[in-house]
Amino acid sequence: MKRWIIFLSVLTSLTACRKAYEVTGEDLSEYGWDFYAIGNYEEARRWFIESVEERPGYSDGWNGAGWSLGKLDSVSESMSYYRTGLYVTDTLDTMYAEILAGMTFAFHALGQWDSCLVRGEEVLPRDSSWVFSRDRDITYQTIYVILASAAFNQGHFDRSLEYIRHLEPVFNPDLSTQEGIGSLADKIETLNLLYR
Repeated sequence: MKRWIIFLSVLTSLTACRKAYEVTGEDLSEYGWDFYAIGNYEEARRWFIESVEERPGYSDGWNGAGWSLGKLDSVSESMSYYRTGLYVTDTLDTMYAEILAGMTFAFHALGQWDSCLVRGEEVLPRDSSWVFSRDRDITYQTIYVILASAAFNQGHFDRSLEYIRHLEPVFNPDLSTQEGIGSLADKIETLNLLYR
């Protein structure tokens, strides 16, 4: 009987000391990234939006909403989340680069080549070996390919080649010929498949 009383006393004291845990904006954002990782972008977006409603100053919620919407082909809508994420109070250097990278891809998808180039060129000086923290396959190499594609689409073949040479320094097509320009287009396409 004495053991029983001691057991109940210990059990009561352990449960009485337990604090209630409140889910934070950061927690909601992490739930979003969990869904993002398994490819459930709609559910990820829902958690990211809850995250920014809970804590509007948390940049990762805005970042995650942008990336999720991009995956859902809602590129225009993703831009509003990225833009807000750039200017919230706690944007860390890493998060800032991820938001800029997301904007780079979004502008490219929208065919806004100048904006794509501006944002992409902001990512690389911040971190020349940048890697997306939520998908290790998206890297600075992917950014270079996107920049090369944007410059190519503007008809700036020399500039496009400069971006490609960051990845393949010996690649040197003759851009004064149609064959050389075609070779550059083929290289962009090949690298796009490799670094996506």
